[in-house]
Amino acid sequence: MKLSDRHRQFFRNDQFLHAFGINVVFNGVIAWAILREHETIPLWGDAAMGPDLLATGVLLPLIMTLIVSRIIAGQVAKGTLPPLEREIIATHGLHRRPALVRGLVLAVFATLCGSLPLVALLELASAQPVSLAGFVTFKALWAGALAAIVSPPMAYWALAAATEATHLEKPWA
Repeated sequence: MKLSDRHRQFFRNDQFLHAFGINVVFNGVIAWAILREHETIPLWGDAAMGPDLLATGVLLPLIMTLIVSRIIAGQVAKGTLPPLEREIIATHGLHRRPALVRGLVLAVFATLCGSLPLVALLELASAQPVSLAGFVTFKALWAGALAAIVSPPMAYWALAAATEATHLEKPWA
């Protein structure tokens, strides 16, 4: 079984493009709001890039999973997003775990494969302090890219969980 056209559109637009755009704006605003009183941002120390990027690697997928899982469950329940075909849902998988567990799995992945290597590369390159505008732009784009990477699997698990919940409520479906 393949994904329907509606589901492909959902993953491409909502869970890739929108996730990127929303997180570029949101993380850019947060970085600016937190650091706006600093002219330059060092890699380590007070108001630094390293801890900010590491925290984003943990918090972004976790918070996104908790929010988006509820949104997707609501869309499936209301009928605005069709459930998946049952044949394409694995009998075992992370979709059967609570959203918090799914978010923690993605947070570990994003930290180990995203923010830790990025911060290590910056450290190895002896990154010099950057301007506030430079860091805000970098952070916004990096967070958008991270969101675009973790959002599709996160949304798939949420959609699979919502599909199974729908079929449990309507065993005849």
